[in-house]
Amino acid sequence: MDDYLTPTRLELISWFEKQAPTLGELYHGCLKILYTDCRIPGWVRFVSHGIREIRNRLPHEVAGIEKDRRYNFTPQVNKIADLWHEHSFTFDGSPPVTMQNNDEPENESVNISFELYNKISILIGDHKRVSLRNEEKATRWINFMIGSENEIESSDPIIHHWWNTTEYFMNLTHENNSQLIDKAFFQSEFYKRFQTFESILSSLVKSFYKTTEELDAILAETNKRTN
Repeated sequence: MDDYLTPTRLELISWFEKQAPTLGELYHGCLKILYTDCRIPGWVRFVSHGIREIRNRLPHEVAGIEKDRRYNFTPQVNKIADLWHEHSFTFDGSPPVTMQNNDEPENESVNISFELYNKISILIGDHKRVSLRNEEKATRWINFMIGSENEIESSDPIIHHWWNTTEYFMNLTHENNSQLIDKAFFQSEFYKRFQTFESILSSLVKSFYKTTEELDAILAETNKRTN
């Protein structure tokens, strides 16, 4: 039975088919995993990965916003790991040798060289800049959806609502939640977040159609005048 295909979901599927077919397949796949008998092992990660792809690719697929090149942090992390080893720091979170006899190491400070601090600082800065670029692209995509007359700033609540809702799923793509997945409170929260994701997207799609209709009307009127 396809009872889960509500009018709102059918509208979203139809919009995806026209604007971003491959992302529509991901969305429809998420629906089947969540609302049919096709529940599969690892369903939380499959759905979360699907939403991550939808969020990250919508700005490019729908609004034509240029993709960023995938940033490779591995060389930076390797350099930090080498320095870490040179300083005889541990790789398992245990206190350095100089603090092994301290009863409360969590209350103590660990001194690091400026070189190590510098590389860690740059790595964190690069990571934050990637995140900011993604947020900026989300803002530009939402403004594309709602039309230039209604343009909003990155601080607008709808931007934060969209970002925070999708971040919930981003945080579940790799995290080990095996102890939570079977618990009712987790499943209930997961479904609520998914429905919030749909609700925001549906509102933006309605704005998109409204903006498109207005543009079509303007173009039609312009063509009338010029003919």
